Amino acid sequence: MNLENGEVHIFKTAHSARFLMDSQESVVHVAMATAAAPTYFPAHRISAGTPLVDGGTWANNPTALAVVEAIGTLGWERRDLRVLSLGCTMSSLDVGFGRKYGLGWLYWADKVVEVFMAGQSSGSLGTAGVLAGPENVFRYSPSVPAKRFRLDVTAEIQSLKGLGFTEARKALPAIKRVFFEEPAEPFVPYPPA
Repeated sequence: MNLENGEVHIFKTAHSARFLMDSQESVVHVAMATAAAPTYFPAHRISAGTPLVDGGTWANNPTALAVVEAIGTLGWERRDLRVLSLGCTMSSLDVGFGRKYGLGWLYWADKVVEVFMAGQSSGSLGTAGVLAGPENVFRYSPSVPAKRFRLDVTAEIQSLKGLGFTEARKALPAIKRVFFEEPAEPFVPYPPA
């Protein structure tokens, strides 16, 4: 997200004549901008001077965006799409008494971000399912207890690694035939003009 003008800024590979500038950006700048979660890190200025923050501020689940890109930009047929969407864990939405009572901004201050993120993620998956067909969208984001893992705590890295291994072990039989039996076509960048 561009903090100068409020516009979305998506770094894209050179897979279309419209997307030739991003491939010139340093991978370090792209990674720093992508990691600039506003509550943890400052905005990152890319080489052009644009201040960017993590895209999760507007699309914490970009599954629908990928499907729109495939259909709208690349011209792929929706019936040919197979989407593998990997989440970073999810926990049940818990707004407590907010389900029944109008409790004001003070009550909602620490819950509103979770509500917006849950709604965006659900909407993204729903949109991807409508466009590509629900049978063609494979989403994996394991459920964990609320506040089990936090962005700024590294003590649980081994637990996250184990959780990832367990989830992959369970998912592999279902997704192997769809995603891993044939080699992917190599990416060939769009030729510069």
